Amino acid sequence: MTLSVTKNCLFLALAISPVASAQIVTESFETTTYPTDWVRPNDTTAKTEDVTGIMERGPVFGDRQLFINPSSGDSWTYHDTGTAFQPHTTYTLIFYAGCRQNNPYQQGGDLEYGFWSGIPAAPMTEPSLAPDLSGGDRINTSVFPEQTLVKVDSYTFTTGSDVSGMGNLVVFFRNLQTTSGRSYIDHVVVDVGSPAQPKPNILWIVAEDMSPHIGPYGNTYATTPNLDTFSDTALRYNHAWSNAPVCSAARSTLITGMYGTTLGVNFHRSADKITPPDFVKFYPRLMQEAGYYTSNNSKTDYNAAFTSGEEWKEGWNDSGNSAHWRNRPAGMPFLSVFNLAQPHEGSINDFSSLSEIHHDPNTVPLPECHPDTTTIRQQWAHHFDTIQEMDTSFQNYLQQLKDDGLDDDTIVFFYSDHGSSMPGYKRYVGNRGQQVALLIHIPDQFAHLRPPAYSEGGATNELVSFVDFAPTLLSLARNEEPDWHHGRAFLGAHQEAAPSYLYGYADRFDERTWVTRSVHDGRYVYIRNYRPDQPHGLHTEYAYTETFIGEWQSMFHNGELTPEQSHYWTPQGSEQLYDLLSDPDEVRNLANSPEHQAKLVELRDAHLAWRTQHPDAGLLKEGIMYELADSQSMDVWSLLQDATHYPTDLPDTLDRASMGDNSDIATLVTRLSHAHPSVRHWALIGLMLHGRDTVRTHEASILTTMSDPSFWVRMTAAQVLATHGNATNQSAALDLLFVEGAKAASNTSEERKVMYALHCLDQVPYIPASRRDDINTLQNSTSWTKNFRRHMWYSYYEQYNNPLLTFRHTHGLDRFGVDDHDNPSGDGIDNLTRFAFNLSPNEGDLLESAAPRVLAPGGTAGLPRISHNVATSEVNYEFIRRIDVADSQDAGVYPTPNIRYQPQSSTDLINWFTDQTAESVSPINSEWERITLSLPTSEKSFHRVNITH
Repeated sequence: MTLSVTKNCLFLALAISPVASAQIVTESFETTTYPTDWVRPNDTTAKTEDVTGIMERGPVFGDRQLFINPSSGDSWTYHDTGTAFQPHTTYTLIFYAGCRQNNPYQQGGDLEYGFWSGIPAAPMTEPSLAPDLSGGDRINTSVFPEQTLVKVDSYTFTTGSDVSGMGNLVVFFRNLQTTSGRSYIDHVVVDVGSPAQPKPNILWIVAEDMSPHIGPYGNTYATTPNLDTFSDTALRYNHAWSNAPVCSAARSTLITGMYGTTLGVNFHRSADKITPPDFVKFYPRLMQEAGYYTSNNSKTDYNAAFTSGEEWKEGWNDSGNSAHWRNRPAGMPFLSVFNLAQPHEGSINDFSSLSEIHHDPNTVPLPECHPDTTTIRQQWAHHFDTIQEMDTSFQNYLQQLKDDGLDDDTIVFFYSDHGSSMPGYKRYVGNRGQQVALLIHIPDQFAHLRPPAYSEGGATNELVSFVDFAPTLLSLARNEEPDWHHGRAFLGAHQEAAPSYLYGYADRFDERTWVTRSVHDGRYVYIRNYRPDQPHGLHTEYAYTETFIGEWQSMFHNGELTPEQSHYWTPQGSEQLYDLLSDPDEVRNLANSPEHQAKLVELRDAHLAWRTQHPDAGLLKEGIMYELADSQSMDVWSLLQDATHYPTDLPDTLDRASMGDNSDIATLVTRLSHAHPSVRHWALIGLMLHGRDTVRTHEASILTTMSDPSFWVRMTAAQVLATHGNATNQSAALDLLFVEGAKAASNTSEERKVMYALHCLDQVPYIPASRRDDINTLQNSTSWTKNFRRHMWYSYYEQYNNPLLTFRHTHGLDRFGVDDHDNPSGDGIDNLTRFAFNLSPNEGDLLESAAPRVLAPGGTAGLPRISHNVATSEVNYEFIRRIDVADSQDAGVYPTPNIRYQPQSSTDLINWFTDQTAESVSPINSEWERITLSLPTSEKSFHRVNITH
């Protein structure tokens, strides 16, 4: 429900509890016992007990703005709470005043309030009324600190046995004035419960970028003594998911209590933040309305933001590095959040805070997905060092809680915000990227709020995910969740049954876009890839600058990995299925396993049912989503409820585009003219995924979309034709992509377009050598567009230039080594390799026999490769060349290829300088020699190897 916003506000809470007598409980009223029938209190002089914040809250019967007219001192404004009076029930009205914007609460006038009985259920249709009971008045509501709610007054009464004719509870106000004019009452809430049961304090301690690699989950390598001890008094959740495998998308799910895909907050950071629909309030605001003080120290990385004047819906009383429960008003229950950043990806490669690696790299347990190298072992060991540091910080907050005497009054959550910062975990939509640690301690006095499975030091296999956390908070506060929450309470007064499945999503993370969804049933993980041509290991520049991921990917391209270690870099097709019981690292895809087809169908159907229940913003092209929202003046949630803007043909087109069924091609062609641009976009992607023959068969139809009214469709069409079109259309498509990619991004909309043009250009598998200089025109200065230029220079997402990939580019091979561009040799990859490098048969081939887009390990022995000396930080380029001798026509003797390689560097991608590095030559035999060149390692420069023939 929409609420108007001003600088002033009053917070009201009504508590109803069945008791035999009534009290006035207020800072300035004395306690008075009433008869069994309702009468007006008279004596109001003595100070009595403060019960602020200890009322149990029940169903919200009213949530409406109450406007007080400052120009009419005798005028009463009334509000029907919608609550019928009950016999022998105590009603307590508590007033809070404060400021919901960053300004002090202004000077208040005299506040008068009262009640009336006997009013009809629809009082707003009745003439003006006056209360038959006046509650009293309070002089000068004063000036309050920013973003706070402070108790002003409270009033309690009890009904008798006869409530016939009393109708609904109606609240009256008048004479709430300020020096600047109008004041507002925020809302009226009816609370149910007994003041005898206090509300618990709630403390959240959150470790960033960490899978459950800690002692309580059986990891004996981890050093987490404090978490180990805490776990002895807590319940461990074995199957907790973050819903999204990256921080802002996961945190946006937490803060809203809704799947990010339903709001458009599933994209990891955008130039524009999404505006939530009017009914949404962040969970801190809902907890404020439940009488809580809310503090956040200090992460607010959400993809959503409210419009100006509605910032109060965010709900933090205090958010920043100094935010703490200790700053709350006395006696007020709190919800306090503390984020522990030590394991974050940004610090994984930073050893500056540690004199040495404390965990032994030689004994670190490695997952099957990672190769066993010195660098990787060091990174994993350092990651466990950061976890140890986090464990110490965790204990500091528990000690503060104990020092304040609050440990027996506080429910403590410890959890991580998504999977580990190690490559292949964060950003991966499966269990590796989404499983989080979750330990919860509930003190004995709140045993009634525990789940049935609770036992200190125990564990549960109950499925929980971040979408459940907001409703669980409200349940712990004994409040019902709003109907727009997507999760369910797994603790507290309003616990609900556990779901059968957990759901995850990965879309755009920084400059890279996935469209993948996942389902987890506690044992199996199902992944649906709507871009089956893309591996999960797409490059994001931030990850490359922080971790060993570049080395890992180079090893993949050089054929040095096992199939399990190559899995992350290999496209897995439309569907994936993993059995975590036998394959906890998710490296053996069972989607084609005959004995697992029933499980595959079950989880596929669960995904489709979830997608139907929750329309998915990720299926809209992101730029189209923003344009629709702006042109229609609608928030994304509302767009997705509208069949015009989210047609049924959209998810159907994604299914047809991504499943690879040839019978869908005709439908995809017809949808090139669909009314919705996102449908046209996905129809183009589908035709591209069906391959060159399909694109060239329908090339005329695809070419028409190069003139589509939607920019996003035009760029997609250009990508399709640059990938599979004929020579003329390839050239025209590349022209368009380079022109759009070179435009200046002077505002948010243009930056988004430049980004997408570069994204499409970067995905083109082969750009002719004659086009390489065109990349110099791409001089947009924003960080992400710089990243795309770097990607294109390095041919396939390398932090430094990979010569093997340069070789492929030069000789007409796409990024996966597929001979797919009419190379002049006409003999396929093996013979092309021999032709280009004049290799003898025993020097190895570029690829062993393999299906397109699948690299077979171990087949690159004789080709250029990168070697990285960790001890000296040197990066060397090695290749084989024939000893420079005169050409010979003798049988069995190859002519000298005269291929030379020169490392070059640039700071601007325009001016290139040759690095004068002496060759290190090692003879192999009388005909062959191995050349080693030292490559520059400066992070501030671009690097390439210039090939001359």
